[in-house]
Parts: sequence; structure tokens; C-alpha cells
Amino acid sequence: MNRIVLAGLLAVITALPLTAQQRAAETEQEKLGARQFNQAIAAYSAGNYEESIPLFIAADTLIGETDLVDWTKLRFALGTAFLETGKPNLALGYFQWVAERDSSYPFIYLQIAESARTGGKRTEALDYYRKALSRARPADQAMILGRIGELELAAGRLQAALGALNRAIKLTPAVGYFLMRGQLYDRLAQRVDHAQDEEFDYERAIRRKELTEEQMEQATELRRKALEDYRSAERDAKLADTCANLIARSEVILENNAQVISEIKFQRENN
Repeated sequence: MNRIVLAGLLAVITALPLTAQQRAAETEQEKLGARQFNQAIAAYSAGNYEESIPLFIAADTLIGETDLVDWTKLRFALGTAFLETGKPNLALGYFQWVAERDSSYPFIYLQIAESARTGGKRTEALDYYRKALSRARPADQAMILGRIGELELAAGRLQAALGALNRAIKLTPAVGYFLMRGQLYDRLAQRVDHAQDEEFDYERAIRRKELTEEQMEQATELRRKALEDYRSAERDAKLADTCANLIARSEVILENNAQVISEIKFQRENN
């Protein structure tokens, strides 16, 4: 799935009022640290995260945890800079530092979750997305639910993933959610109809009554839902080619499933 754009969240983060100083610098070291801090703020506010990182770190080293600046805010910004420059494990440490001191800090659980997910720590990420969801604004809930659905799907917990994606789509019918849900429906159906398993012996399964008409009808309904979601996602030009292939595959599977159902009926009526 394409990366969910956190434009609304980042707009809030970059707009955080990072004031240069909370009091006047007294020592030469504090003055130098304050200058580094001011330069870091300028780079950070302009979106130059890579440039801001060494400046923030220098200010951190020179000033330390004094009352010269708001260190919770500074380290949240530093964590954001690391996350946005592809260093999620470094970002995670700064966000956890903030959370330990102020667990109510805006977006802190969401940023921990994003860092953990990007760094490959899926279980930890899922836990923090759930915490973030419990305090999220309505405008942010769909994105968080989408992330939860993505992680549940990756873990093979398909029903949990479906529940999260249904809630996300109800809040914000984004095409990416439709694509992911369509793939989820296909995985649920595959467990029953084996449509993408070239080695599956349908004749044998029908003969042994391992595959019933009811099961195939249920799987076919899931395939129809997948097809509907792929058609919804196809509206996005970036997903059009991917969805076109999935739509074509779904149509073939539906035709094949109809033939399997007909064969099951025939065998039942003639044996």
C-alpha cells in the first residue's frame, strides 16, 4: 500500500511554536546553544529536517536540560526530523523520551507508532496506534484505523483487519483503503475457494464433499466484494494499472467459481 500522507498531522507539528528561548542566555555556552537552537528552528520550520538535526543536537549538548528552552517540544521536533529523514529508530528514542515526561503531548503516541512501524517493530506499532486512536481527533481517526488494518492484515489477522478498514472507510472513503480491503476480501475467499492455487484438485474436493455449494457461494460473495472495492480504488490514476489487473483476475475467478458451483450441483443431483 502507498504510504498514507500525514499532511494534516505534519502541518500541526511544523506549526508548533518553538520559541527560541524561555529566558535570557547567561553563559557563553548557553548563548552558543541558543544560537544553534535558533538556526535549528529556522531549518525545521522550512522543512529542512536533515539540516535541522545536527543543529538541534548541538543545542541539546551545549544547553542540556535547563529551563532555557522547552526541551519536550525540542525533542519532539528532533524526533520528527529523524522520522522524516528515514531514521525511525533514532526518532523512536526521542518520542519515547517525550512520552515518559508528558504522555498527553499532542500526537506523541501516533509518532511513536509511526516510528515503530517504519522501523519494522510491528507489534509495538500496533499497540501505540491503538493508544493514539483512543485520543485522536475525528479527522485523524481514519488514517490511524488504516494503519491498524494494514498491520493486522500483515499479521494474518484478517477479521481484525477488516473491522479496522470498514471503520476507516466509513470515516474517509480513501481509495487506498478500498484497495487494501479488496485484497483482504480476496485472502478471506482464498481460504475457501482456493482459486489462486493451481495445485488444488476441485474434482477430488467435490467428490469427497470437502467443497460445498454453500462454501463456494460464501467465497464468491467475498470475491464480488473484492471486485467492487478494486473498481472503487481504480478511480485513482496512480492505482489504475494495479486495479485493472486485479479486476481482470477477479472476473476470471468469478467465472471459474460459477463453474465449480455448477459442477457441485450436477454431482449432487446425479449421484
